[in-house]
Amino acid sequence: KVSFVRSVFIFSLLVPILFYLCLKQKFEKTENLILILISCTIFLSPYFRTSAFWGLEENFGIIFLLLSFLSLSKFLSNVNKLTNYYLLFLTTLLSSACLYFDQKLAIIPLICFLQIYFSNKSIKLKILSILFYLIFSLPYMYLITIWGNIIPAADASSRGIGDQLYFQHLG
Repeated sequence: KVSFVRSVFIFSLLVPILFYLCLKQKFEKTENLILILISCTIFLSPYFRTSAFWGLEENFGIIFLLLSFLSLSKFLSNVNKLTNYYLLFLTTLLSSACLYFDQKLAIIPLICFLQIYFSNKSIKLKILSILFYLIFSLPYMYLITIWGNIIPAADASSRGIGDQLYFQHLG
């Protein structure tokens, strides 16, 4: 148990590094020291520190969120046709993995998909992205079929989810 918690803690140290890389890619002309200081602001979050210290899984979702935005940015700026297919696969895989690590990040695949769809890339790449997202959603669709709900049956029954719909709380 201790080695698992330590490994999650060490793996969580990737978050500020990936955040720095995202900032560096977006703001190329900004001074590195400023970007490093901004990327270290994640350490001020008690949610992040608690997740890293106690070995919770939420930071994995953050890591894959940053990785998916890095690959999406590379994909959108890339002009090499052969590399586009690899980057498209990587972007769809990483953004789909965000959902599997933390269901709160379900919007990340949608953002990536819309960015790809409204980009100036070829229609072939856009159709391929739809195919990739359909393939990567199959395990989740299987889980929904087994559970009979969007969350596990035990959790749904204890929370009263699925009994009735509360449209005012849809978000």
